[in-house]
Amino acid sequence: MSSTSPDADPDTGDNTDGATGTPPVTATVFRPDRTHLLGAGLMLLTSLLTVGAAPKFLFWILLLPFFYAYWALRSRTTVDARGITATHAFSAEQSVSWEDFAGIRFGTGSSHARSHDGREFTLPGVSFNTVPDLSAASGGRIPDVIAAGRNAADDKVVVMRRDGHQIVKTREEATREILAAQEELEQAKKERAAARRHSGMEPGGWYRTDAGGNPIIGEQGETHPGDADGDNRSGDS
Repeated sequence: MSSTSPDADPDTGDNTDGATGTPPVTATVFRPDRTHLLGAGLMLLTSLLTVGAAPKFLFWILLLPFFYAYWALRSRTTVDARGITATHAFSAEQSVSWEDFAGIRFGTGSSHARSHDGREFTLPGVSFNTVPDLSAASGGRIPDVIAAGRNAADDKVVVMRRDGHQIVKTREEATREILAAQEELEQAKKERAAARRHSGMEPGGWYRTDAGGNPIIGEQGETHPGDADGDNRSGDS
């Protein structure tokens, strides 16, 4: 698919659509990228080498680069207040009014305008990358799906799972999951610390838990709170 660059030409007419209230449409011309002319020049050089091998039979090959250059200069798509008009190099001009316009279909390396009756025709110089310019030229009649997709993606984040898969979620969902994961991590740290303290208690010692449920380890022979003689110890066998 070739890239395109729109060349805007002002339209002197009144382009305000009173029926739909759409913004005024400025006539805009979409043409094939001018780098096609460079390709035509390279084709000409290649053709000269080819024709030199048998000029009597291959002279017609020299015409191909000129046909290609003519197509690049002649083909264009014009968007104005009346509708869309496609001018082709080797076929008749085709157009569709905004009242009869149904949509645009993008294929592999080509784009097609479609009318309500199912008629389609190619749009020279129009590609999916030119949708923002096409939307502006049509006064919003053709929606800018690229901008809409970017705006929707602005509120999304990519979350990497432990298995390596990526998931797209909203920022709010991702924030909730991050906070929940942090709470689980803190709880796991507390449990591991309690397990280490419990495993480090000497035989015959006692321990009790604090308000948070964490064990409080006492040395052997230390008096347990509430015990008068200090002989009561938990964990005695």
